[in-house]
Amino acid sequence: MELRRALAGGQIQAWAQPVVSLTDGRIHGVELLARWTLRDGTVVSPAVFVSLAEEVGLEFGKQMAASMGPGTDSQRSFRSALHVVADALSSHGFAAHAERHGDELRIVSSHCPFGDVAIEHPVICAVDRGMVKGLLGSLYGETQVALSSSVAKGDDSCVADVTDIGDDGIVAGRERREQSPLPTA
Repeated sequence: MELRRALAGGQIQAWAQPVVSLTDGRIHGVELLARWTLRDGTVVSPAVFVSLAEEVGLEFGKQMAASMGPGTDSQRSFRSALHVVADALSSHGFAAHAERHGDELRIVSSHCPFGDVAIEHPVICAVDRGMVKGLLGSLYGETQVALSSSVAKGDDSCVADVTDIGDDGIVAGRERREQSPLPTA
């Protein structure tokens, strides 16, 4: 894959960016960012870089689902698929569980196997988001996944909010989500 070649070829560099307070204009820290510079000197935009990282995770998530063997088609219930995804992530070091938080369903991970690397390179969270999407897409069907909190951004846990998208492309209604007997936060 293109991203792997870039890593192996030294095209990914760390850039420091100051964190400036909007109230007093003072620098309160430094954020380390990964930048991808092509051989011709063009810098790949962060949006493209994050998108590629999510794509890597998506493909890995699909492979994880396929490796689960028979019964991994998209005929599971949404709730059942969330539990299988949380279990699969836990078996890869994420210590994840599925839960309901208000009207939202989510997967909460209290441990990241990438450790401090994720803190230094938050783009790794895009890989995680892609893994969840790939697993859910294979086990259930189309969903939206958004990280609402992240250890890499200083939160206590990583939370992936998951939304079911119906066959017609419309986000499933609240009634459907409320029928899911997941633990609440």
